[in-house]
Amino acid sequence: MQERLSEPPYSSSTGTVILLQEVADLGVGGGFFRDSSALAAILADEWARRGFLTASTTMPQTYGTVTLISKNLATVPAQRDTDIQNNSPRGCFRVPAPASVMGRDLLCIDIILQGSGILRICNAHLESLAMGTKTRPLQLALASQLLREEGVAAGIVAGDMNAIETPDFTLSSREDIQLRDVWAEYIGKETALAADSENIGRKEKSSENDGKEGNWGEGKGHTWGYQSGRTSFHPRRLDKILFRVNKGAKVWLEPVEGAKVDRLGMLLDVKIDSEQYLKEGSIPEENYYEGSISGEEEDEYLKVSDHFGLMTRFIVVTGQGRGESAPLQ
Repeated sequence: MQERLSEPPYSSSTGTVILLQEVADLGVGGGFFRDSSALAAILADEWARRGFLTASTTMPQTYGTVTLISKNLATVPAQRDTDIQNNSPRGCFRVPAPASVMGRDLLCIDIILQGSGILRICNAHLESLAMGTKTRPLQLALASQLLREEGVAAGIVAGDMNAIETPDFTLSSREDIQLRDVWAEYIGKETALAADSENIGRKEKSSENDGKEGNWGEGKGHTWGYQSGRTSFHPRRLDKILFRVNKGAKVWLEPVEGAKVDRLGMLLDVKIDSEQYLKEGSIPEENYYEGSISGEEEDEYLKVSDHFGLMTRFIVVTGQGRGESAPLQ
Protein backbone atom coordinates (compact mmCIF):
# COMPACT_ATOMS: atom_id res chain seq x y z
CA MET A 1 0.00 0.00 0.00
CA GLN A 2 2.81 2.39 0.82
CA GLU A 3 4.33 1.87 -2.61
CA ARG A 4 1.06 2.17 -4.53
CA LEU A 5 -0.10 5.25 -2.66
CA SER A 6 3.17 7.03 -3.40
CA GLU A 7 2.71 6.62 -7.16
CA PRO A 8 0.36 8.43 -9.61
CA PRO A 9 -2.55 8.79 -9.65
CA TYR A 10 -2.89 8.11 -5.92
CA SER A 11 0.00 10.37 -4.94
CA SER A 12 -2.00 13.43 -6.05
CA SER A 13 -4.88 12.79 -3.63
CA THR A 14 -5.43 15.01 -0.60
CA GLY A 15 -6.49 12.31 1.82
CA THR A 16 -6.42 8.56 2.28
CA VAL A 17 -8.63 6.15 4.22
CA ILE A 18 -7.58 2.49 4.52
CA LEU A 19 -10.12 -0.15 5.56
CA LEU A 20 -8.79 -3.50 6.77
CA GLN A 21 -10.76 -6.62 7.66
CA GLU A 22 -9.85 -9.81 9.51
CA VAL A 23 -7.18 -8.15 11.62
CA ALA A 24 -6.53 -10.07 14.82
CA ASP A 25 -6.72 -8.23 18.14
CA LEU A 26 -3.88 -8.22 20.65
CA GLY A 27 -3.98 -11.44 22.62
CA VAL A 28 -7.11 -12.67 20.85
CA GLY A 29 -7.28 -15.35 18.16
CA GLY A 30 -9.00 -14.19 14.98
CA GLY A 31 -8.41 -13.01 11.45
CA PHE A 32 -6.92 -14.89 8.54
CA PHE A 33 -3.75 -15.93 10.38
CA ARG A 34 -5.46 -16.63 13.72
CA ASP A 35 -2.44 -14.75 15.04
CA SER A 36 -2.29 -11.87 17.55
CA SER A 37 0.58 -10.08 15.80
CA ALA A 38 -1.38 -8.44 12.95
CA LEU A 39 -2.76 -5.44 14.84
CA ALA A 40 0.51 -4.98 16.73
CA ALA A 41 2.40 -4.85 13.42
CA ILE A 42 0.07 -2.15 12.06
CA LEU A 43 0.34 -0.02 15.20
CA ALA A 44 4.13 -0.34 15.21
CA ASP A 45 4.67 0.36 11.49
CA GLU A 46 6.60 3.61 10.95
CA TRP A 47 4.69 4.61 7.80
CA ALA A 48 1.30 3.99 9.43
CA ARG A 49 2.28 5.86 12.62
CA ARG A 50 3.71 8.81 10.72
CA GLY A 51 0.81 9.41 8.35
CA PHE A 52 -2.35 7.96 9.86
CA LEU A 53 -4.72 7.95 12.79
CA THR A 54 -6.10 4.56 13.79
CA ALA A 55 -9.86 4.37 14.26
CA SER A 56 -10.80 2.22 17.23
CA THR A 57 -8.38 -0.57 18.01
CA THR A 58 -10.86 -2.24 20.37
CA MET A 59 -12.25 -5.06 18.28
CA PRO A 60 -14.66 -7.98 18.56
CA GLN A 61 -13.37 -11.30 19.84
CA THR A 62 -13.38 -13.00 16.44
CA TYR A 63 -13.01 -11.02 13.21
CA GLY A 64 -11.51 -7.56 13.57
CA THR A 65 -11.70 -4.42 11.41
CA VAL A 66 -9.25 -1.52 11.52
CA THR A 67 -9.52 1.85 9.72
CA LEU A 68 -6.58 4.16 9.10
CA ILE A 69 -7.27 7.84 8.29
CA SER A 70 -4.56 10.17 7.03
CA LYS A 71 -3.83 12.86 9.60
CA ASN A 72 -4.69 15.75 7.29
CA LEU A 73 -8.37 14.75 7.26
CA ALA A 74 -10.43 16.44 9.97
CA THR A 75 -12.55 13.94 11.86
CA VAL A 76 -15.37 14.40 14.36
CA PRO A 77 -14.21 13.68 17.94
CA ALA A 78 -15.50 10.32 19.10
CA GLN A 79 -18.48 10.56 21.45
CA ARG A 80 -19.83 8.25 24.09
CA ASP A 81 -23.24 6.76 23.44
CA THR A 82 -24.66 8.93 26.21
CA ASP A 83 -23.46 12.06 24.38
CA ILE A 84 -25.26 11.23 21.13
CA GLN A 85 -28.57 13.01 20.71
CA ASN A 86 -30.86 13.33 17.69
CA ASN A 87 -28.57 11.22 15.51
CA SER A 88 -25.81 13.84 15.65
CA PRO A 89 -22.41 12.92 14.18
CA ARG A 90 -20.76 10.31 16.37
CA GLY A 91 -17.10 10.53 15.35
CA CYS A 92 -15.74 7.00 15.50
CA PHE A 93 -17.96 4.12 16.55
CA ARG A 94 -18.85 0.47 16.09
CA VAL A 95 -22.31 -0.99 15.57
CA PRO A 96 -22.96 -4.73 15.92
CA ALA A 97 -24.08 -6.30 12.65
CA PRO A 98 -27.67 -7.60 12.84
CA ALA A 99 -28.20 -11.35 13.25
CA SER A 100 -24.46 -12.08 13.13
CA VAL A 101 -23.31 -15.41 14.50
CA MET A 102 -19.70 -14.56 13.57
CA GLY A 103 -19.23 -11.46 15.69
CA ARG A 104 -19.34 -9.06 12.74
CA ASP A 105 -19.84 -5.31 13.13
CA LEU A 106 -19.57 -2.01 11.25
CA LEU A 107 -16.72 0.38 12.08
CA CYS A 108 -17.61 3.96 11.11
CA ILE A 109 -15.63 7.18 11.01
CA ASP A 110 -17.05 10.69 10.44
CA ILE A 111 -15.00 13.15 8.37
CA ILE A 112 -15.87 16.85 8.59
CA LEU A 113 -16.89 18.56 5.34
CA GLN A 114 -16.62 22.27 6.06
CA GLY A 115 -20.08 23.81 5.88
CA SER A 116 -21.56 20.71 4.27
CA GLY A 117 -22.02 18.17 7.04
CA ILE A 118 -20.32 14.84 7.47
CA LEU A 119 -18.81 12.24 5.14
CA ARG A 120 -19.27 8.91 6.94
CA ILE A 121 -17.09 5.94 5.94
CA CYS A 122 -18.07 2.46 7.15
CA ASN A 123 -15.68 -0.47 7.25
CA ALA A 124 -17.74 -3.62 6.64
CA HIS A 125 -17.20 -7.36 6.82
CA LEU A 126 -20.58 -8.97 6.14
CA GLU A 127 -21.59 -12.47 7.20
CA SER A 128 -19.80 -15.28 5.35
CA LEU A 129 -20.82 -18.35 3.40
CA ALA A 130 -24.20 -19.51 2.14
CA MET A 131 -25.54 -19.47 5.69
CA GLY A 132 -25.19 -15.68 5.64
CA THR A 133 -27.32 -15.13 2.52
CA LYS A 134 -30.35 -14.04 4.56
CA THR A 135 -28.22 -12.08 7.00
CA ARG A 136 -26.13 -9.95 4.63
CA PRO A 137 -29.14 -7.86 3.43
CA LEU A 138 -29.90 -6.90 7.04
CA GLN A 139 -26.28 -5.94 7.66
CA LEU A 140 -25.88 -3.88 4.48
CA ALA A 141 -29.23 -2.20 5.11
CA LEU A 142 -27.93 -1.12 8.52
CA ALA A 143 -24.79 0.31 6.86
CA SER A 144 -26.98 2.26 4.43
CA GLN A 145 -29.11 3.51 7.34
CA LEU A 146 -25.98 4.74 9.13
CA LEU A 147 -24.97 6.65 5.98
CA ARG A 148 -28.36 8.41 5.98
CA GLU A 149 -28.41 9.62 9.58
CA GLU A 150 -29.06 13.27 10.33
CA GLY A 151 -25.98 15.41 9.71
CA VAL A 152 -24.45 12.91 7.26
CA ALA A 153 -24.26 14.40 3.76
CA ALA A 154 -22.68 11.44 1.97
CA GLY A 155 -21.19 8.11 2.79
CA ILE A 156 -19.03 5.22 1.67
CA VAL A 157 -19.22 1.61 2.83
CA ALA A 158 -16.50 -0.76 1.69
CA GLY A 159 -14.95 -4.06 2.58
CA ASP A 160 -15.62 -7.78 2.35
CA MET A 161 -19.26 -8.15 1.28
CA ASN A 162 -19.01 -11.95 0.91
CA ALA A 163 -21.10 -11.73 -2.27
CA ILE A 164 -21.22 -15.42 -3.17
CA GLU A 165 -24.90 -16.11 -3.87
CA THR A 166 -27.24 -14.78 -6.57
CA PRO A 167 -29.18 -12.40 -4.23
CA ASP A 168 -25.89 -10.68 -3.34
CA PHE A 169 -25.29 -9.46 -6.89
CA THR A 170 -28.08 -6.86 -6.80
CA LEU A 171 -28.14 -6.32 -3.05
CA SER A 172 -26.75 -2.77 -3.07
CA SER A 173 -29.58 -1.53 -5.32
CA ARG A 174 -32.42 -2.82 -3.13
CA GLU A 175 -35.04 -0.24 -2.14
CA ASP A 176 -34.01 -0.33 1.53
CA ILE A 177 -30.29 0.00 0.71
CA GLN A 178 -29.79 2.17 -2.42
CA LEU A 179 -26.00 2.25 -2.59
CA ARG A 180 -24.01 2.75 -5.78
CA ASP A 181 -21.31 0.23 -6.69
CA VAL A 182 -18.14 1.93 -7.92
CA TRP A 183 -16.88 -1.03 -9.98
CA ALA A 184 -20.30 -1.66 -11.55
CA GLU A 185 -20.60 1.99 -12.57
CA TYR A 186 -17.12 1.95 -14.05
CA ILE A 187 -17.58 -1.21 -16.11
CA GLY A 188 -21.33 -0.88 -16.69
CA LYS A 189 -24.10 -2.30 -14.52
CA GLU A 190 -25.25 -4.93 -17.02
CA THR A 191 -21.69 -6.08 -17.68
CA ALA A 192 -21.02 -6.25 -13.94
CA LEU A 193 -24.17 -8.29 -13.30
CA ALA A 194 -23.26 -10.72 -16.09
CA ALA A 195 -19.75 -11.16 -14.66
CA ASP A 196 -21.05 -11.62 -11.12
CA SER A 197 -23.55 -14.24 -12.32
CA GLU A 198 -20.96 -16.57 -13.84
CA ASN A 199 -20.02 -19.87 -12.17
CA ILE A 200 -22.91 -19.94 -9.73
CA GLY A 201 -22.98 -22.85 -7.30
CA ARG A 202 -20.28 -25.07 -5.88
CA LYS A 203 -17.46 -27.01 -7.45
CA GLU A 204 -15.75 -30.13 -6.22
CA LYS A 205 -14.50 -29.42 -2.71
CA SER A 206 -11.18 -31.11 -3.39
CA SER A 207 -10.33 -28.89 -6.35
CA GLU A 208 -8.00 -25.91 -6.07
CA ASN A 209 -8.36 -22.55 -7.74
CA ASP A 210 -5.80 -21.67 -10.36
CA GLY A 211 -3.52 -19.11 -8.74
CA LYS A 212 -1.40 -18.92 -11.90
CA GLU A 213 -4.01 -17.23 -14.11
CA GLY A 214 -2.41 -14.20 -15.73
CA ASN A 215 -5.03 -11.57 -14.89
CA TRP A 216 -6.69 -13.29 -11.91
CA GLY A 217 -10.20 -12.40 -13.05
CA GLU A 218 -9.47 -8.70 -13.58
CA GLY A 219 -12.21 -8.18 -16.18
CA LYS A 220 -14.72 -9.68 -13.78
CA GLY A 221 -13.55 -7.67 -10.79
CA HIS A 222 -12.60 -10.77 -8.83
CA THR A 223 -11.10 -10.17 -5.41
CA TRP A 224 -11.07 -13.72 -4.05
CA GLY A 225 -10.56 -17.30 -5.14
CA TYR A 226 -7.00 -17.41 -6.50
CA GLN A 227 -4.99 -17.65 -3.30
CA SER A 228 -7.33 -19.25 -0.81
CA GLY A 229 -6.12 -22.85 -0.84
CA ARG A 230 -8.74 -25.53 -1.27
CA THR A 231 -12.28 -24.24 -1.56
CA SER A 232 -15.69 -25.28 -2.84
CA PHE A 233 -16.46 -21.77 -4.12
CA HIS A 234 -15.57 -20.34 -7.52
CA PRO A 235 -13.54 -17.10 -7.79
CA ARG A 236 -15.74 -14.13 -6.97
CA ARG A 237 -16.04 -10.35 -6.60
CA LEU A 238 -16.49 -10.62 -2.85
CA ASP A 239 -15.17 -7.15 -1.97
CA LYS A 240 -16.90 -3.92 -3.00
CA ILE A 241 -16.80 -0.14 -2.60
CA LEU A 242 -20.29 1.37 -2.33
CA PHE A 243 -21.38 4.98 -1.82
CA ARG A 244 -24.32 7.39 -1.71
CA VAL A 245 -25.07 11.13 -1.52
CA ASN A 246 -28.10 12.04 0.54
CA LYS A 247 -30.96 14.12 -0.80
CA GLY A 248 -30.51 17.83 -0.20
CA ALA A 249 -26.84 17.47 0.77
CA LYS A 250 -24.51 20.36 -0.05
CA VAL A 251 -21.77 18.06 -1.26
CA TRP A 252 -20.79 16.40 -4.51
CA LEU A 253 -19.25 12.94 -4.12
CA GLU A 254 -18.35 10.82 -7.14
CA PRO A 255 -15.61 8.39 -8.19
CA VAL A 256 -12.91 10.31 -10.05
CA GLU A 257 -13.94 10.53 -13.70
CA GLY A 258 -12.23 7.85 -15.76
CA ALA A 259 -10.79 6.22 -12.66
CA LYS A 260 -11.28 2.54 -11.98
CA VAL A 261 -11.15 0.21 -9.03
CA ASP A 262 -7.57 -1.01 -8.91
CA ARG A 263 -6.56 -4.24 -7.20
CA LEU A 264 -3.43 -4.95 -5.22
CA GLY A 265 -1.84 -7.87 -3.43
CA MET A 266 -2.23 -10.45 -6.19
CA LEU A 267 -0.18 -13.47 -5.11
CA LEU A 268 1.53 -11.37 -2.44
CA ASP A 269 3.22 -13.74 -0.01
CA VAL A 270 5.63 -13.83 2.91
CA LYS A 271 8.26 -16.32 3.98
CA ILE A 272 7.19 -18.28 7.03
CA ASP A 273 8.40 -20.77 9.59
CA SER A 274 5.83 -23.47 8.82
CA GLU A 275 6.87 -25.67 11.74
CA GLN A 276 6.15 -22.85 14.18
CA TYR A 277 2.80 -22.08 12.57
CA LEU A 278 1.76 -25.73 12.65
CA LYS A 279 2.90 -26.02 16.25
CA GLU A 280 0.73 -23.08 17.24
CA GLY A 281 -2.15 -24.35 15.13
CA SER A 282 -2.60 -20.88 13.65
CA ILE A 283 -3.00 -21.87 9.99
CA PRO A 284 -3.99 -25.06 8.17
CA GLU A 285 -1.15 -26.81 6.40
CA GLU A 286 -2.90 -26.53 3.03
CA ASN A 287 -2.62 -22.73 3.06
CA TYR A 288 1.14 -22.56 2.71
CA TYR A 289 3.27 -23.82 -0.12
CA GLU A 290 6.85 -24.41 -1.15
CA GLY A 291 8.46 -22.15 -3.69
CA SER A 292 11.57 -20.26 -4.64
CA ILE A 293 12.30 -16.67 -5.61
CA SER A 294 14.98 -15.71 -8.13
CA GLY A 295 16.62 -19.09 -7.97
CA GLU A 296 17.19 -18.91 -4.23
CA GLU A 297 16.97 -21.96 -2.01
CA GLU A 298 13.44 -23.32 -1.79
CA ASP A 299 11.48 -21.94 1.15
CA GLU A 300 7.93 -22.00 2.44
CA TYR A 301 5.56 -19.10 1.92
CA LEU A 302 2.12 -18.03 3.05
CA LYS A 303 -0.27 -15.71 1.19
CA VAL A 304 -0.60 -12.39 3.01
CA SER A 305 -4.38 -12.61 2.47
CA ASP A 306 -6.88 -14.84 0.75
CA HIS A 307 -8.36 -11.64 -0.79
CA PHE A 308 -7.04 -9.02 -3.19
CA GLY A 309 -7.16 -5.43 -2.00
CA LEU A 310 -9.17 -2.67 -3.72
CA MET A 311 -8.15 0.93 -4.37
CA THR A 312 -10.14 3.78 -5.88
CA ARG A 313 -10.44 7.56 -5.69
CA PHE A 314 -13.40 9.84 -4.97
CA ILE A 315 -13.79 13.52 -5.74
CA VAL A 316 -15.42 15.43 -2.87
CA VAL A 317 -16.69 18.97 -3.48
CA THR A 318 -18.49 20.89 -0.74
CA GLY A 319 -21.03 23.65 -1.29
CA GLN A 320 -23.80 23.86 -3.87
CA GLY A 321 -21.87 23.31 -7.08
CA ARG A 322 -19.05 21.38 -8.67
CA GLY A 323 -15.62 22.87 -8.45
CA GLU A 324 -11.98 21.97 -8.53
CA SER A 325 -10.85 19.69 -5.73
CA ALA A 326 -8.26 17.01 -5.18
CA PRO A 327 -9.60 13.53 -4.56
CA LEU A 328 -10.00 11.35 -1.52
CA GLN A 329 -8.90 7.74 -1.91
